[in-house]
Amino acid sequence: MTALESRLHDGLDTGEDMSKKRLLYEFSELKRAFPDAKITDDGMFLYIPELALPPKYNMSSTPVLISLTKDYEDWLYEVPATYVSSGLRLKHGRSSALEAPTPPELRAAGWGKLCWRNPPDVARLREFVASLIMFFEELEEQ
Repeated sequence: MTALESRLHDGLDTGEDMSKKRLLYEFSELKRAFPDAKITDDGMFLYIPELALPPKYNMSSTPVLISLTKDYEDWLYEVPATYVSSGLRLKHGRSSALEAPTPPELRAAGWGKLCWRNPPDVARLREFVASLIMFFEELEEQ
């Protein structure tokens, strides 16, 4: 178990932090579709253990790690860094979207960063994940 994995939980302590309260609400919405989703105790990472993929990939599913900003409200203005299994590839061709530079500690833990060419403009966590699903469906070989 990596240091990050040891910090994953089913919820987080929000205290009086409104930003974290919103994140917890949106996380609970997301768990309806992904009941095994986890979040770090500080709300910095969201983990989905299994996201189904279309048949054009070399894997039928991938885990997903989404790095949220320190202030959840700010992520509406910048795309959160999104990581998938570092071994994920298209079956017939390559895509630079699956080969973005990844921080060494995450690469060593088996993660690869996604490169969004047209980042989603969404206001909710579940919409972001829906955009991620569309990204995988629409990604073409290069």
